[in-house]
Amino acid sequence: MRGDALKDVRVSIPQAVKMMDTVTLQCKYDLQGEPLYTVKWYKGGQEFFRFIPKELPNTQVFPLPGLNVDVSVCIFDWI
Repeated sequence: MRGDALKDVRVSIPQAVKMMDTVTLQCKYDLQGEPLYTVKWYKGGQEFFRFIPKELPNTQVFPLPGLNVDVSVCIFDWI
């Protein structure tokens, strides 16, 4: 899929949170009927979460100081 096939991309990220608070990040998009290849999340230029539906396991978390990803509640468009 070409990058320009994405439409209506919306990202929901809180501007600020208290330390140790739980935060939900969302990424909504219209693939226009194309299959999803991957969703990746970054903080400060470092990848911390990856979802690739065609791979097993399809989710991968990369350790980042101060960040704890609960994969038990992750789905491809929100973590």
